[in-house]
Amino acid sequence: MESGEKDGLLIAVDLSCYSFFKPEKPRSCNEDVLFKLITAEVFFGSDKNCVTNYGWLQLAKGFLSRFPGRAMQLFRIILSRIGDLPTIREMSYPTQVADLIVRDHPDESWAIISKALESKAERAGALDYWLGDDRGFGEDQHNGIIRLFDPQAVIQWASQDPDLRTQLILSYLPKTLDDEQGGRLTREFIETFGGTKDIDDGLISQFWTGGYTGLESQNLARKRDRARAWISNAKSEKVLDWLYRYIQYLNRRIEHAEMREEREF
Repeated sequence: MESGEKDGLLIAVDLSCYSFFKPEKPRSCNEDVLFKLITAEVFFGSDKNCVTNYGWLQLAKGFLSRFPGRAMQLFRIILSRIGDLPTIREMSYPTQVADLIVRDHPDESWAIISKALESKAERAGALDYWLGDDRGFGEDQHNGIIRLFDPQAVIQWASQDPDLRTQLILSYLPKTLDDEQGGRLTREFIETFGGTKDIDDGLISQFWTGGYTGLESQNLARKRDRARAWISNAKSEKVLDWLYRYIQYLNRRIEHAEMREEREF
């Protein structure tokens, strides 16, 4: 570890996993030394061999299990470096560890994240992909971590400066109104801030984005079917108004897509 060289640090990770966290025979270890190891700069950069080192992931998980009081300190370090990490979750073990910390400490994590959102420097790079849904295709995309925070805490934070903060979180909102998929936050966002052209149009754009395979008209039709299903469960006039507007928008795009597809065939 003192050498600071990548190969030495990778060996230190493997030795630590073997020596201290074997399930059948765990051994005591130095908390500060291990924390220094798992937060070494080499594990938070562009080197794929380091940010996807399975030994590091297991060591970080073992450390959090044994020393839970260091979770938020580790979270702050990961967040400060998240702009340098790969934007695809499978390619970034530090991002996956941050996911685990958020699940275990949602309130404390949101307090840190909400401050980072107001700093343009800290919002660079992977933070956008981490908080919101990724740009995957269809149903295969990963869900953004914002789903794990208390919707009331997020809405309350946005309400303190709505002109700025609604725009900061709009692009991270779950693209659904289903509770089991995190749609409660989106629904409460509409109920609290909806009804203006900027918010309603911005949210429509948020729902419309994303990759797909096959015909555009069919992809848009599937979106419309989901939106129609949400109508039956909507109890808020604002939510209903937004859904009708969203469906009208999809109707126009489906019509244009069908016309273009017919010409192409």
